[in-house]
Amino acid sequence: LIERRADLDAAKRDGRTGIVMGWQNMRPVEDNLDRLALFHKLGVRVMQLTYNYRNFLGDGCLESEDGGLSVMGRDAVRLMNQLGIAIDLSHVGERTSFDAIALSRKPVLATHADAKALVDLPRNKSDAMIRAIAETGGVIGASVYGPMLWDGDTARRPTVDDFVRHLEHLVEVAGIAHV
Repeated sequence: LIERRADLDAAKRDGRTGIVMGWQNMRPVEDNLDRLALFHKLGVRVMQLTYNYRNFLGDGCLESEDGGLSVMGRDAVRLMNQLGIAIDLSHVGERTSFDAIALSRKPVLATHADAKALVDLPRNKSDAMIRAIAETGGVIGASVYGPMLWDGDTARRPTVDDFVRHLEHLVEVAGIAHV
């Protein structure tokens, strides 16, 4: 279980596999931010603020309003920074993500996302978002999920070439150190 940087270094040194526990939605926190400390104590180190739809913290990427972080969401970002829980913006709405980036004092992540400039889907990230994540010192993990990579050509299925095209775009926008 990877709970801190030293655990990652030890796993690498010992040739072992390390696991970072994370969530794709903060719904288990519900409306009680005290639970963040509990889940941190249990080993969770990465939390995605939303999963596609609105929750107590803010709007997901499929919400048409994209109202940004709620007051509770802003409190959650501050507390996650304090506890050492990384903020994942993969399924989070654009405005909500920019709010989190502006507020966070730590790097933020998009652990599995692709380029909206190449495939215009709500789950994919705009170039402005990709740059903003990189500017925090954060990382974007390119997603291999075919529908997010695919140009919609019904004559063919998504391929590794589609993935490479997104990967190259992410590197071009964010820089290799952030992908």
